[in-house]
Order: sequence, then C-alpha cells, then structure tokens
Amino acid sequence: YYLESDFSTSDDGIVIQSNFVILNLSDHTITGPGNKEGRGIVIDDSKYVVVYGGKFEQFGTGVMFDRASRSSVRYTEIMGDDEIADPSAGIAPQIGIMLKNSSRNWIFSAAWPAPGAASPGWTFTMPNWCAPTPTGFSSSSSR
Repeated sequence: YYLESDFSTSDDGIVIQSNFVILNLSDHTITGPGNKEGRGIVIDDSKYVVVYGGKFEQFGTGVMFDRASRSSVRYTEIMGDDEIADPSAGIAPQIGIMLKNSSRNWIFSAAWPAPGAASPGWTFTMPNWCAPTPTGFSSSSSR
C-alpha cells in the first residue's frame, strides 16, 4: 500500500488491523487534530507490518503499536503540536511512539524535534525492549 497525498484527520490517521502489510507513506504528511489527541498510525493486533517514509504532525501519539509483533516503523518524522506537558495540572505529554503489550518490534531512524526546534534534534534505531525511555518515547511493553 502507499499514500498518494497529504491528509488531515480529526481522529486517528491510519489503523492497520491485518498481518503482512507494507505501507509506504511516500514522503507525505498526516496531520492530526492537535490538542494532544488522535494517533497517526495504529498497528493493532497485527504482525509483520512495515510503515515507512512519512511525517506525522499534531497527534497525541505519533505511532502506536498495540498488541503488535514483528513490525517496524522506518524513516519517519513525528512533530508535535506543542511541547508543553504538566501531568499534575492535567496537561498530558505528547508521545512519539508508544508500545502497548507489544514485542519484537523495531523502530529505525525515527526523528523527534528538540524542544523549540523546527527540525528533528535526534534520531535513533532500537528494538522495543530497549531502555531507558528517551523524551518523546513511551513503552508499556511487558518485556
């Protein structure tokens, strides 16, 4: 599968619920609803999924692995709506990539901007069992 153009959504961008899916984002941008809501890509109860080559903007969570395994996100950029978080005041943080009940997934060359920067401040490559948890990354995997 491939994305033919940029698009905006008021909820989740793309939800994948099948095995053996390759999605080329074709350097397009998926824009979310802002206000730390929505998810750019959700890999839901699937395995052997590859998503690559695009940008996610203004989502509460850029990429969500939920009960996913043997899947990967590659060469993507995740930009938030803002970088202000204060959980004690009810202002939730934005999450770049979240892994929930997932294992054996890989993230290659994903980029998040440094606070206040217009472009990504760092990139990394890691399996989802890696610790510690850098800013913009959340892991709720049982591993």
